[in-house]
Amino acid sequence: MDRQKAAGLIQETFNNPFDEDRFRYFTRNLFNEVDEKFTPPFAGAYIPDAYKEHIKQYKRIAKYADPEGNEVSPTEAGRYELYALQRYAADYYEEFEKPKIVWGNLATEPKFAYDSSLSYISTPANIIPTTDLYLLAIFNSPLCKWWISLQAAVRSGGFLEYKPMYVGTVPVFTASDTQKAPIIERVEKILADPESPDVPHIEAEINKLVYDLYGLTPEEIEIVEGRG
Repeated sequence: MDRQKAAGLIQETFNNPFDEDRFRYFTRNLFNEVDEKFTPPFAGAYIPDAYKEHIKQYKRIAKYADPEGNEVSPTEAGRYELYALQRYAADYYEEFEKPKIVWGNLATEPKFAYDSSLSYISTPANIIPTTDLYLLAIFNSPLCKWWISLQAAVRSGGFLEYKPMYVGTVPVFTASDTQKAPIIERVEKILADPESPDVPHIEAEINKLVYDLYGLTPEEIEIVEGRG
């Protein structure tokens, strides 16, 4: 089936109310054309017990078959049961339902956000389940960007790769509660009113407090901020 016919079949199938016969036609004529060489591998996925009864409510309208048309059981056909949501992060889904720091893989500046709405996010975004606003401040500081720029690949347009493998190397100063308090207080002000015209000034105060924790000299701050 060529691309134009495939696109038409997809639109006809999913732009209309569900029809079992039409969906069967879709699976027979499109899925059979999938080249398994381009199927990405899956690892570490499973379905939590809480999902299984819900999944079993759905009607099974297709079966696995080998190239000769012989039926193959789901466990023989692959590593997971038929209903396994193989690309879903089922082994850590509960982490999404916690307060967390979230960020994307590519950015020109640190773009770490705090989510207290217990939202789910899609890839290639990342999460750290935590309520630590001090950590959020460190990650959003120029010091973090400077460190990441030494570790990560630089993409077109000045984008840096803020992948976990690089973010995980950021040296976080082990501060006392007393040292963290003025930083956390300012972070809370920003979170309470992120549109406030005072935000740039508060961010500058946070950055200075972070520099003081790390004992940076004026010359080192210029380097970190790209002015040296």
